[in-house]
Amino acid sequence: ALLNANTLISENVPGLGAALLRLPNIKPFPDDVTMWLYAQLRATRPAVVKEYGESVLEGLVMKCDEFANIHLLKSERPHPEAWNFRRTAIPDLPLYGSGQCHLDGMLFLAKHLKTEGYNKVLWLNMREEPVVFLSGQACAPRSEDNMNENVDWLMSVEGHELDAMEK
Repeated sequence: ALLNANTLISENVPGLGAALLRLPNIKPFPDDVTMWLYAQLRATRPAVVKEYGESVLEGLVMKCDEFANIHLLKSERPHPEAWNFRRTAIPDLPLYGSGQCHLDGMLFLAKHLKTEGYNKVLWLNMREEPVVFLSGQACAPRSEDNMNENVDWLMSVEGHELDAMEK
């Protein structure tokens, strides 16, 4: 209902938004929603992706996503490489959230959810920029002049686009 009420989703997130709008009406419902979404996103990729003449990452640095006091919740940090993990207060809605974890933190949270009885998890990354894992640490490109802000031209870039930009 929320997705149907928000027409901006399919306009602002064309591949994913359209797929999420179709998902509730799929009969039979997919056994593996993650794989179904992946197939939908692959099908909506452009056939030809613009290639760039020069590197768009040149002059940028990679900044680790962890910093002092990143864990803002009153609860204990569940793992040294995971922070701000929480669950919605609605009892019958198993919706969780987390800050951008390092790989070991993501693995810990996946195992934790399995011990809670969840055999399937749909993990969405809501970052507006590319995330690169260097030695297991989540990092993002930054301008040396402004290490705390997203790089404007990299916001909402998809992996296949970044690959084409760096060819």
